[in-house]
Amino acid sequence: MNLKSMTDFVLEQEQNYANVTRCVKKNPFLLIVDYAKFMKQTLTLGMFVPCDENGIVLSEPERWSDYLKAPESFDGNNEWGELYQYEIAKEKVLFDGFVIAYIGGNIVSVVNKLDANIAFSKETLKSAINKNIEWLVDYQLPLTESALKQIGIEKSTSGNTGQVPPTSTPNY
Repeated sequence: MNLKSMTDFVLEQEQNYANVTRCVKKNPFLLIVDYAKFMKQTLTLGMFVPCDENGIVLSEPERWSDYLKAPESFDGNNEWGELYQYEIAKEKVLFDGFVIAYIGGNIVSVVNKLDANIAFSKETLKSAINKNIEWLVDYQLPLTESALKQIGIEKSTSGNTGQVPPTSTPNY
């Protein structure tokens, strides 16, 4: 699912509620409320690239692909800490496809292939223009599984996302 306006999301949920295929475990109203809360989050650097708890951008570890194939083989290994820290940081990233474009002075800038370029303060780790996720709607950015989970949407095996399950009839 890509980032979309609140209005489009609400109307899509109305449409999806009538469909048989569902992949969300919430009623439409709660899903819409969670999406609204998601959209109002202030932009932070860790939403775009993996960062540690101090906001330091983490580079992908050399053996990251090996770790993804067999994480148990790294238990007790001196590399495990670095790999685990990166995994935790990567799970907090909400938008796919961003890389560091610039680090200098008090600014860290990220960019994606759509040329969405966003600057962050190194001190606060927040957007230099103090915007929230809703500000990014025009870019229709692809959301990560972590973002979908935060909203309450599960990725279905068919790849169809953003639909509401037949939990119960909403009381409007």
